[in-house]
Order: sequence, then C-alpha cells, then structure tokens
Amino acid sequence: MENNKTQKLIAYGFISILISLVILLKIIPILSNFLLGFFQWDLLSPPKFIKFNNYFILFKDPWFYKSLINTIFFIIATTFLTSIISIVITYLLKRINKWLRIIIIFLLLFPMFINKSSTGII
Repeated sequence: MENNKTQKLIAYGFISILISLVILLKIIPILSNFLLGFFQWDLLSPPKFIKFNNYFILFKDPWFYKSLINTIFFIIATTFLTSIISIVITYLLKRINKWLRIIIIFLLLFPMFINKSSTGII
C-alpha cells in the first residue's frame, strides 16, 4: 500500500512540473498579451488604458479575417499533409529490407542530428 502512495506522489510531482511549465511558458504570455490589448503603449511613455479600442480596430480590419483564414488553412493543411506523408513513409519502411530501412531512417534523421550538434559547438 505504501508503494502505491509513493508512486502516486512521484507521478503527481512529475505532472506538477509539466503543468507549471505550461502555465509559465504558454498561459501567462497569452494572458499578458490579451491584457496589453487594452492599452496603448509605445514602450517609451507609460501605457494608456484605452478599453476595447484596439480590439474594435482589429475586428474592423479586413486583413485580420484574411490572415485568420490563411492561418487556419495553413494549420489544417500542414497537419493533414504531414500526417499522411508520415503514415505512407512508415508503411513503406515496414515493407523493405532491414538494412535498407536503417540507412533510409539514418538519412532522414541525419539533418536533425547535424543541426543540434553544430548548434552545440557554436
């Protein structure tokens, strides 16, 4: 029984670290940007509270809707295409010789290794 409690405590510890990182790196910047939308600020003078004016200007701008549609299209297209391409490559790799598969996987992953190692050297 004690072992089960210890495992749960360790699991909650790992989960709490991840949740705190998500809050720190994702949620806080999103909320701060949303709150900055209520101010007019040029970084030199103190911020001036202008209520919803920035958001009214944003929703009246036709380029906002065009960029929103382009972003949604890009997200859907890239997600769909990368999923289909990865499934096809995985299927094809399962059907070929083991050594040829190892060489192809190495060639596919080699640019990622080079990028990380060259960044580490610099």
